[in-house]
Amino acid sequence: MWRSTAFASIFFTCLVAPYFAILTFAPQVFSSLGFNDPKVSIIAANAVAFLGALAGMLVIECVGRRRLLLASFWVMVVTMGVIGAWGSAPAVCGVGLAVTYLWAPETTDLTLTESESATPPGGGSNDAHS
Repeated sequence: MWRSTAFASIFFTCLVAPYFAILTFAPQVFSSLGFNDPKVSIIAANAVAFLGALAGMLVIECVGRRRLLLASFWVMVVTMGVIGAWGSAPAVCGVGLAVTYLWAPETTDLTLTESESATPPGGGSNDAHS
């Protein structure tokens, strides 16, 4: 039981921490783009996150939770790695990477390959004794 709780807690923390970082520094990033009102930057960042969550809810029904999670995880890792490694990036690049991170589940190719969409071994029959 404790392993499941630990896994869920660590996973949630890893998922939420970058959002916290992006939203914390959104006013500074948007001010470098010419938007001087901090409310505009927070509203814009939250609007992108909301639209990403809404699109994710629609996609999850077609794709499935596991496939969506695994595919989007690697896009999120790469974008956060670039944001962390390229600290002197132009503001436009930083915003683009942050939007990619927020929309990662919707920007990944989630099509089934032929082997994944094939019928299970035995032709899909539930009879184990044939």
